[in-house]
Amino acid sequence: MSRGFKKKKKDFFENIDYSILESAIPSCPHFGDCGGCRFQNISYDSQIQLKKDYLKSIFKVDVDVTAAPFELGYRNRVDFVYAYGSLGMRRFGDFKTVVNISTCYLIPSWGNDVFKYIKSLLNSYKISSYDFIEHVGFLRYVTLRFVPSTQEIMAIFTTHNPRDKQEENTFQDFLSELSSNDSLNITSVYWFINDTLTDVAIPDVDPKLIIGKETLIETLGDTSLSFSPKSFFQVNSEVSKIMFDEIKNNTAGNTVDLCCGVGAISLFVRENTNTILGIEEVDQAIKLAKENADLNDVKKASYFTLPMKKLLDVTPLEVDTLIVDPPRSGLEKKVVGKILELAPSKIIYMSCNPKTQKLDIDMLTQNHEYEITFLKGYDMFPQTVHVETLCVLHRTD
Repeated sequence: MSRGFKKKKKDFFENIDYSILESAIPSCPHFGDCGGCRFQNISYDSQIQLKKDYLKSIFKVDVDVTAAPFELGYRNRVDFVYAYGSLGMRRFGDFKTVVNISTCYLIPSWGNDVFKYIKSLLNSYKISSYDFIEHVGFLRYVTLRFVPSTQEIMAIFTTHNPRDKQEENTFQDFLSELSSNDSLNITSVYWFINDTLTDVAIPDVDPKLIIGKETLIETLGDTSLSFSPKSFFQVNSEVSKIMFDEIKNNTAGNTVDLCCGVGAISLFVRENTNTILGIEEVDQAIKLAKENADLNDVKKASYFTLPMKKLLDVTPLEVDTLIVDPPRSGLEKKVVGKILELAPSKIIYMSCNPKTQKLDIDMLTQNHEYEITFLKGYDMFPQTVHVETLCVLHRTD
């Protein structure tokens, strides 16, 4: 089953007549230019209805969407690009241009205090920005990660290699002054160096811890989760807990957590399991998953660094629940085949891309081995076109 395409088509949201929807006054002065938001000019009720319509266009059935508790200030991570003298977001529809923003309304107000301070400090120290077309300059990205429950902040800087010792020393001085401001509650500062042409906020290299804690700890319900700069974590903690509660309600017995990351889902649902087995391709994530199991005093969990297609190499003979939360690309056909071979009683599929999720579900159900018993959307990303989905499939025999 191919997922490629020859010609880019208009997406669902480009074909909407927004003039007939209930309007709203955007909170952000950068709306329309900044590519971070797309829906601030329509009411939140209209946003939810649009996402219901979007999911219906994919799954061909009515799909309810759970609204987020907070429409703004919900993100626990943001990546600001620093290019051409501007610190902000890509311009909507123009990846080569950066909008120099003053505030981001998708992050907490106390997060914006840090952003504004960093912005002023960059100007004071005359830290050069990056040109990602000509590939010259120094600082490429500023990433902030937040812990809503404690208001702790991890500040992550991604740069090119310093041109000389003076540039390196100036940046070290910048980081030292930033770290010394106790009022901002920045508890970790990291420095990544990316000297490749790859344009990513968090490159696949080992960072340098400048000051503070190696990891921060997020709390969801009664589950504590340690994460590092490179750890994947859902960007909306409130909606994540709502989804995890639903996953927990559907989990029982011997449980496999595929694409387990730092063990967030499997540890959250631990009370409803007999055993937990987590599989993840990123070794650092598995290291943290094991630490998180210890942090929550979970003795029945085992975590392994393995490609998804090696699923059968470590799984028990009988699996009651398989939980999977893959990347946007979905599952490889071989992985779907391994899941069918494993034949868990129940599959719980969480996705940030309903289109690839639908393709995978079609493969799982095409021979009537599984049937959908639950399908719902969750507004993990208010003010944007994105929506998270959760599907539960039961084995039919």
